[in-house]
Amino acid sequence: MKKLSRFSLNFSSIKHKSVLWGILGLLLIILMANLGAIIDLILHPEIEYFDSEHIIVGSATAIVIGTALIFLIKYILQLENAIRLNKETQSILRQKEDTYKNLFENSGTSICIVDRNGVYLMANEKASEQFGLAVNEIIGKSLYDLLPPQVAQKSFENNLKLIDSGGSREYEDSFTLNGKQKIFLIIDRCIKDLNGVNYAIQCSSIDITARILAENELAKYRNHLEELVKTRTNELDKVNNWLRREIEKQNEYELLLHRSLEKEKELNKMKSRFISTTSHEFRTPLTAILSSSELLQRYNGSWELQKKNEHFDRIRGMVEYLTKLLDDILLISRSETGNTSFQPKPVNLQKIIEDCISESTPLKKENHNIFLNYSTQEKLYKLDETLIKSIFSNLLSNAIKFSPEGGQINVLVYEKDDQLIAEVSDHGIGLECTELDKIFLSFYRGSNVGSISGTGLGLAIINQAVVLHGGKVYVKSRLNEGTVVVVNLPIKL
Repeated sequence: MKKLSRFSLNFSSIKHKSVLWGILGLLLIILMANLGAIIDLILHPEIEYFDSEHIIVGSATAIVIGTALIFLIKYILQLENAIRLNKETQSILRQKEDTYKNLFENSGTSICIVDRNGVYLMANEKASEQFGLAVNEIIGKSLYDLLPPQVAQKSFENNLKLIDSGGSREYEDSFTLNGKQKIFLIIDRCIKDLNGVNYAIQCSSIDITARILAENELAKYRNHLEELVKTRTNELDKVNNWLRREIEKQNEYELLLHRSLEKEKELNKMKSRFISTTSHEFRTPLTAILSSSELLQRYNGSWELQKKNEHFDRIRGMVEYLTKLLDDILLISRSETGNTSFQPKPVNLQKIIEDCISESTPLKKENHNIFLNYSTQEKLYKLDETLIKSIFSNLLSNAIKFSPEGGQINVLVYEKDDQLIAEVSDHGIGLECTELDKIFLSFYRGSNVGSISGTGLGLAIINQAVVLHGGKVYVKSRLNEGTVVVVNLPIKL
């Protein structure tokens, strides 16, 4: 048997089975061709020769024995092949089992197998470390032996559902284990037996307590940083707002300083204009007074009375002019300091205007014509007589002075919407539109006045007097076409 086994083993290693079967067939043919005679010779040694009957019987016997031998060899070969395959399969299974066992035992994750009754069937070293028990102390115990009651009951119910459904689930859970509060990431997965039937749960759990605590600490630190950043941001915003306000104040101070400097420059210019204007305006009448007085002194004995009276009138007129000039300057000075006297009382406005027209006659040229259209029903209005006279005398003076070529000057007085309105218009040199916002400044004179005399106080005096009455002044002018000055006063009877 041992020799046959070795023989079959050697032959079973031949890869090409067709070659093996060919060799065996050839041997069997040779054997069957001679086997009958050999058998008959063995059975009947006394026979010296073989007849056909003995040959047929021996051949039949050889065929039967050969056929049996062929089937026996075939069975031996099949059995040897099955044994070989079984050994290979067992080797693969052992390798897989060793691999799985190695993974199971050395896994950094706690792994337990729990059946549908809640009994632990398997556990690895990590599970042993997690429960604080040896592996053999875990196996055979139930969920209720190792876990807190509520956790065990919940796990048991969920395991039954997973076994019935064949599913899996992943979740986080927190409970007390070995006297310490732990947080676990748990993955439960249904596993099958060799027949493919769901029979247990593979529970894999990772202790994530340290990670969660670290995340919580990180979250606290992050929140602290956010609060710190928010606080610092608020502080920076406050500082920025303070700096912004300081910068705005600085800008306001710079703007005020700039305006003050501009105003100072303007005042200096006004001062220069005032000195230049008043010196000129004073020099001309004083020169005339001096000239007339010297002539009177020199020719007093030889001149006739009429000649003397002409020079006396000239002196008187220049003195009146100087007096008016000083009154105008004094009025502007008082208005700027808020000390202007305002004493309204019922006055005959039409008579005041007519007197002003009459007093302006010496200023007119032959081709000047002043037309008054006084259309109000009332004659008496509650006004300051001195200021009203100053308004109309300056309006007429300007209209005459700035119409050097003559022409008609219209004075219109009427009532409209509880307002007393006076308009004085001329056809003189007019003003540039860019200068209209400056004409109420003291000592300001238009850029096109040329050699026309004046102090630049007329419209400033008019504006101050109108404002004291609670009214407004409007000026409309076009260069080389003329000017219209409109005075609006509230009606007070």
